[in-house]
Amino acid sequence: MKNQKNNNFLFKTKRQWAKYRWEFMRRDPDFIPRFDNLLNLNNLYNEGKISEEEFEKAVRDFCKEFEIPMPLCLIDRNKSYGEIEEEKGHDSLSLYILSRNMGHAISMLSTYGGEPLPNDHLVLDIDLSKINSITALKELVIWHIDMYWKDIYLPKHPYHPKPKRMVDFDKIIQVGDLKKKEKRISWNKLGEKCFPNDMDSDSRKARAIQYYARYEELINGGWRDFNFP
Repeated sequence: MKNQKNNNFLFKTKRQWAKYRWEFMRRDPDFIPRFDNLLNLNNLYNEGKISEEEFEKAVRDFCKEFEIPMPLCLIDRNKSYGEIEEEKGHDSLSLYILSRNMGHAISMLSTYGGEPLPNDHLVLDIDLSKINSITALKELVIWHIDMYWKDIYLPKHPYHPKPKRMVDFDKIIQVGDLKKKEKRISWNKLGEKCFPNDMDSDSRKARAIQYYARYEELINGGWRDFNFP
């Protein structure tokens, strides 16, 4: 039951990672024209106007550039993760983005060099052939460390500080999209709309500025490196 719980947690975490990676990637000003160009090439290939080799090379270059294992030709970049999942089925978009064999690329070792590990040490065995991007590698390492820390180490050492809480990517998207849509909106008004429960206007304004800065960072390539949570 423990392994099943861990596997469910891993895929749930990876699904959320795929969701926010898509949401920020599809807003990236470098991604948008490249994606639209791939769609156009797909149409030209279907019409017999370019060769299969030309189209396959474009797909390979696109997937390499944006660190995805499969082409996204049939996905509408204007649709959210939730809309695509509803239209094409549960986890349909996740399968485009998630790395292959994600559950078997990294394992924890209980011995090293024939000797048992000390209780406060963690050693990971990583199969790089099953990792298709540096982002996937980072995320999997973090997940294993997080699991070891929470499920094994912390119960024996309960006075360590609690892990940081999850970043609210949905709120970052809300702030950024509203600012993009209403370009002349003031920071005070933006903060009032997005953080109505904050105690004072200065706090709302500061949070709006902070969240928008993070939004700009993520849509301008930052989605390549961030890990979830």
